[in-house]
Amino acid sequence: MGKSVFKDLIREIKGSLGRFIAIMAITAIGAAFFAGVTASSGDMKRSSDNYYDEYNMNDLRIISSIGLTDDDLQVIAKVQGVKAVYGANSKDVLINYDDKESVAHVLSIPLNVDDNDDSYINRLRIKEGRLPQNDKECVVKYESTREAVKVGDVLKFESGTSDDINDTFKDTEYTVVGVVYSPCFVSYDLGSSDIGNGNISYCVYVGDDEFKNDYYTEAYAVVDGAKELDTYSDEYDKKVENVQNRIKNIAAGQLDNRKKDIKEEFAKAKCNFICSFDGGETMLHLAQRIYNLLDDIKAQPDKTYLLVAHNGIARMVKSYFEDMGNEEFSAFKIKNCEILKFEF
Repeated sequence: MGKSVFKDLIREIKGSLGRFIAIMAITAIGAAFFAGVTASSGDMKRSSDNYYDEYNMNDLRIISSIGLTDDDLQVIAKVQGVKAVYGANSKDVLINYDDKESVAHVLSIPLNVDDNDDSYINRLRIKEGRLPQNDKECVVKYESTREAVKVGDVLKFESGTSDDINDTFKDTEYTVVGVVYSPCFVSYDLGSSDIGNGNISYCVYVGDDEFKNDYYTEAYAVVDGAKELDTYSDEYDKKVENVQNRIKNIAAGQLDNRKKDIKEEFAKAKCNFICSFDGGETMLHLAQRIYNLLDDIKAQPDKTYLLVAHNGIARMVKSYFEDMGNEEFSAFKIKNCEILKFEF
């Protein structure tokens, strides 16, 4: 029986030898492809893990709704398991390049820092040119899917909103001195933005001092011992998660301290009638604006006016009708939906 089946099988193969060879070839190619993908996935993971370690990619990215201060960074640096922390700034701007308006994500980098410094997190790899060394210099992340910015090009920043770009940056024009790779962006998608066409096309890096913020928009942290672990392992996830939870435990206290500092700063500003607060108008300018309005209303005694305003304006209106000392003025508060009546 066995010999008969074998002879029949040989006869069938000989009768359709071409089809048999094609099926065998397809099967062999499929098996080889599957084996290659299975084997290469581990190599790809090891390669990316080595790349992240070599360029000191952050293990944690920390952001706050009201920004981060140097005091916040010092507290984070003392958290158990944190090896290094770096405060950074970022901002989306519009640039006009290749006769097309595009969105660029601008990030800060430390200047003239040794590559062996642990605080130099997310180190850039130079493809062409050099890193910024002076004001008005920048580098651009290499892009292979769109028109590449070249060394020597000048980029002009625009806010893309009603905000003045000079409130954020020391300069608005930067000369490209290098093209780089970044460990933070391993895909072609650079993210979205709320300005321009909504899609980020370029990443631009400038020196720390180019940002005029008195706070950091984000912070990057490296976890002690994380480099020795596989980035894709459960052990790595657990180690980073432990440090992340410790940072979360101090977040509420730091946020309260930051809010307290802002309130104290604003309270002082309310008593300072000459200086502006965070670029706004001075108390004297506000008083002039409100007092002029009230003078116009006073000139129409046959009418009754309803003014709907926030506490700052209500405080100034009250000072028009009543003498108030500095402390009384700064401490004045109006309740939600409260109605105050004043007569000339």
